[in-house]
Amino acid sequence: MQFASALVEYLAAGIAALLWLRPLAQKILNFEIPINEASVVLVLPMAYVLGIYIDSTSSFVIRWIRHLHDEILILLRKFPLQNALKRIQNALKRIQDKCLGTPYSGTYDRTVPILSKSPELLAQTMLTYVGRDRIARCMALNSVLGILTVLVISPRNQALLGILVVALLWSLLLWFRLKRLSSKFKDQAIKTLQLEKQ
Repeated sequence: MQFASALVEYLAAGIAALLWLRPLAQKILNFEIPINEASVVLVLPMAYVLGIYIDSTSSFVIRWIRHLHDEILILLRKFPLQNALKRIQNALKRIQDKCLGTPYSGTYDRTVPILSKSPELLAQTMLTYVGRDRIARCMALNSVLGILTVLVISPRNQALLGILVVALLWSLLLWFRLKRLSSKFKDQAIKTLQLEKQ
C-alpha cells in the first residue's frame, strides 16, 4: 500500500512537472514533442522519475531555506534587535494562525487512540497525511519552475503567469496547513503509543 501511495504522489508531481518541462524542451530543442497514445508508454515512467526528482528537490530546498532562516535568526540575536525580532516573530505567528488556522490541541485526541489499536491503519493514515503535504510541496516547486519557464518562453503571457503565481501561493498555503496537520498527527500518535506501552 505504501508503494501505491508513493507511486500516485510521484506520478502527480511528475505529470505536473511535464506541464512546464515539455514546452521548455520544445523551445530548447526547437521541435514539437508529440503527445499520442504511443507516447503514454514513455510518459508514465518518465513522470514517475520526474516526480521523485521534484520531491527530492523540494525537500532539499525547504531544508536549505530552514537552515538559512535559522542562521539569520542566530545572527540577528547577536544584535540589540532581539525585542523587535521577537515582536516580528509573534506578529508573523498571529498572521499564520489567522490565515491557516491553529492546530487545535485536541484534533486527534480521539482518532489516534482508535487507530492505534491497528498499527497498520495508524501507519497508513500517517502516510496519507505525509503524502498530502508532499504533493502540495511538489506543486509549489512545480509552480515556481512553471513561472520560470513562462518567463523564458513567453514573458508577455500575463494570464498564464498570474495563474501560476496563484497556484504557487495556494500550494504554499496548503503545504503549510497540511504540514502542520501531519506534524500534529505524528505528535499525537507518538504520545498515544508511548502511553500504551507504559
